[in-house]
Amino acid sequence: MLLLCLLAIPASAWEQSFENHPGDEPQNVFSGGNIHNYGHGYIYRMYTPNSIEIKKPFDGYLGFTLIPEGTGSGKSGRAYIHLVNSDGIEYFNLRIGGIFNELTSPKYRVEVIEESSGQGVTIYVDGVERGSASYIAEKGTPEKIIIEGTRNDYVEVYLGIDDISNNYGMVGCDNDFVSETDDYQYYTVGYPKPDLAYMFTKIYDPNNNVIATQNISNYSELSIEKSMIVDPGTYSIKLFMHDNLSGNNYYFAQRNFIFNKPSGKSIILDKEEYAPGDQVQIFTYMPSYSSGHKVTVNYKTSSGYTSYTYDVTSAEQNKNWVLPSNAQGGSFFAYFRDSSDNVVAYDSFEIIAPLGTMSLTLDKSTYEKNDTVRITYKYLPEDSDITLILRSGTTNVYTESWRDLSGSGVITFNINGRAADSIYVKAVSGSNILKEATAKILSGEGFVSGKVYDSTTATPISGATISIGGSQTTTDVVGYYELSVPLGTQPVTITKDGYQQYTGNMQVYSFAFSKLFYLVPIVESDSNTLYGTIEDYYTGEPLTGTYIQIKNGSTVYTMLTHSRTGNYLFDQEGLEGTWTLTVTKTGYDTYTRKVTLEGDTYLSIKLVPVGGSPNIPDDGGSGGSGGTGGTESTDRPSREAAKESLTWLESVMPNLIKLVVVVFVLALIGWRF
Repeated sequence: MLLLCLLAIPASAWEQSFENHPGDEPQNVFSGGNIHNYGHGYIYRMYTPNSIEIKKPFDGYLGFTLIPEGTGSGKSGRAYIHLVNSDGIEYFNLRIGGIFNELTSPKYRVEVIEESSGQGVTIYVDGVERGSASYIAEKGTPEKIIIEGTRNDYVEVYLGIDDISNNYGMVGCDNDFVSETDDYQYYTVGYPKPDLAYMFTKIYDPNNNVIATQNISNYSELSIEKSMIVDPGTYSIKLFMHDNLSGNNYYFAQRNFIFNKPSGKSIILDKEEYAPGDQVQIFTYMPSYSSGHKVTVNYKTSSGYTSYTYDVTSAEQNKNWVLPSNAQGGSFFAYFRDSSDNVVAYDSFEIIAPLGTMSLTLDKSTYEKNDTVRITYKYLPEDSDITLILRSGTTNVYTESWRDLSGSGVITFNINGRAADSIYVKAVSGSNILKEATAKILSGEGFVSGKVYDSTTATPISGATISIGGSQTTTDVVGYYELSVPLGTQPVTITKDGYQQYTGNMQVYSFAFSKLFYLVPIVESDSNTLYGTIEDYYTGEPLTGTYIQIKNGSTVYTMLTHSRTGNYLFDQEGLEGTWTLTVTKTGYDTYTRKVTLEGDTYLSIKLVPVGGSPNIPDDGGSGGSGGTGGTESTDRPSREAAKESLTWLESVMPNLIKLVVVVFVLALIGWRF
């Protein structure tokens, strides 16, 4: 992404007040001291020890030049700067320039600049930072500068002040970060250009080394080659003026930017939004090159979902690709995959297509109290506003608005536990409501009841301990339980001797809720087995008719989960070594992993629906092993970003292959059940 840095301040803002040039009449900007003609104009001078107050108000910047001079061999003095409020209460004082004497007549350019946080100031002398101070609230606002001069002996030691200014040069950028995809860092400068002087910039790396020096003309646009930006950290662009009369370099302004070099595997797109036909620049990074990695960019055309794929051939690779002109609007993802086809990183982007239908949608119809709401808007007219209102009954408890929107985009908002039971969102242009959307927020408790069954025999299990959302009970003689639990997604744990422990989640989305659970008996056999259950990641519902395949070389076994319990069991002879397990079901992301079989191995798998959260936590699984060679199971799919992949796969799969799979599945049903 090229960072085009613009100045938003009009040219008149750069006008500097150099009161003391030849021909200028001195103005009354001091109290104390006297007027003295010095070289190219008037200065204000005082005998030391004494002090002068600069009457110009301090409103974030004050620059001036100190000119010490003295008579008498070996006589010397010092200068101090004091920043005070309107009552004369001091914020800080700083010694400037060290000791001066009559043998040299140095000039010191002093810059007092308010920090970007607005909570303190930094002092620069000839472009070098010399000190800083934080504001103290009890002292009010700093308003004026007092210059104090001292001397070691009672001889003529003078302190002059020249070139006083409330304005200073600026370095402007519209972004504070540099990406791996950038070829240059662009910036602009503006400054008050006096006579007999020129301006230049120095670029400092994170170790404070100068990596570039550039002379500039008024309101220049400059660039830093990306090849100079190597080490991660904070870089500085500093603006200086070289005064031809004194030979001094005066510091004017500074702008920082940050270069974040990735440490792990990553993928970055050069923009967040594209139009059909745009060039897309994709940067991938891994600490060291590893073969078999590739990038897949999913998008949609008028014919349906499709993708662009290429191999990653180095540790750092830039790839340019033109988005097809028939690409459709929407939110999509670019995936960085390893040699096992697992997603190791991803980046999202938006395609803004013309002539779309205006819409405003929420990603859920029911939210929990700490959920993040995702508001998607498409094709809004210019200067539209979106407002979100949280309500408890008919009372509005929280309102937030996003102004001056247009086109398509996504807004996220965290409910953050606020006491509300509904969400109302509207898109407005002027006084017209364009689109509206609503959703519920869960609150209160629900009554949960049901039964616990044996997943193999489908008989009730009595005496099983069941815990849901912190509430616990034991099933009765017919396997029945009942509990009061908070509404929302709640953790579930069920234990019973002779059965694998059940661990998962359930969504309690109504005040009266019924739920059946199935425990898997511990298998103890003389040979290796692989067994367990397949469930929905969010609801905990058994996924019946799910296709499971295990493969070791040319040996392949397949089956479907139980039509009621979601149970599966592989107990064929010769099950040993490491197998590739693949689980697929329409509407869910494909699950793939390696499993080493050395005994009876239990594996509980939870599939994520297509379009599910891309940030599902890896909770370490909910299974174990009944034998010596069990592999730790995981509830997480093999990729981090669960987005539309299975839907896309089915859209491009030839109908003939679909038919073969259906016939094969029906044959398996007859074989297993």
